[in-house]
Amino acid sequence: MAVGGRVLKQNRGSKGEGVWWVQVYEEEPEKPEKPEKPAKDAAADVVVEAVEGAGESQSNTTVVDTTAAIQEKEGPKTTFDFSWPFGNRRVTDKTIIRAVEASDNREVVTTLGNFTQETCSQYLRDDGEIIDMEYLPRIREGEIRLILAGRRVVYVVEKRPAQIDQTGEGFSANLDAGAKHIWSGPEKWPQVVLPFYEHLDEMMQRMGAKNPPALWTADFIRRGTSDDTTFVLSEVNANCVGFKAHPKMGRDLAAWVRHELERKNVKPRTQL
Repeated sequence: MAVGGRVLKQNRGSKGEGVWWVQVYEEEPEKPEKPEKPAKDAAADVVVEAVEGAGESQSNTTVVDTTAAIQEKEGPKTTFDFSWPFGNRRVTDKTIIRAVEASDNREVVTTLGNFTQETCSQYLRDDGEIIDMEYLPRIREGEIRLILAGRRVVYVVEKRPAQIDQTGEGFSANLDAGAKHIWSGPEKWPQVVLPFYEHLDEMMQRMGAKNPPALWTADFIRRGTSDDTTFVLSEVNANCVGFKAHPKMGRDLAAWVRHELERKNVKPRTQL
């Protein structure tokens, strides 16, 4: 949260639906100090405090467990403090957050508790899942989408988000949110395509797939400085390939899919 927030996304859908950039909008006001409790009552609390300069990892936090002093008399006791340290911030379900959805850049300002109950809970129905991802600030420069037929990259699409406001921040790479999609051949993006080919077998293994789909995509976001850029795989999708901006590409993609199916000895059901 201290370095730009997190991205929460449902594990299905398309066009940025259910993909949220979540930031701390307003820190929870400090509560007035409570009068000191007797030693026995105080021992029931587990306090998690952020250390000055923390934020790189959870190892930079100090956990003070005061239950140890009375465990001999009362036996082991487990207590929980439902809050999380992010850098020098303490985030609870009462913390005010700003959430931006990737589908159309719409904003929601509410408490973290309300957001999880009213929005995130719907993504967990019917054995749904939510993915918690690092927010990569260079998303403002766009995503790089590889469109594949089987194991072959046939097109690369650079998806440049529109600015959300005067800050210049961009998040949604969806055309309906004002993004621009620039199509090119794979030869224009060797810095993405060649490493992708190198790691394709490992990726298939990690996904538990023997063979890739006949038509699918892999999206990448830049990370690091302009002098030391890496491309992070952010999503793999076989549901929504997206060639709305260039309908004529549909026939080309269909030809590639047919070629891939014939290579696998699968007979297409329709004529192209």
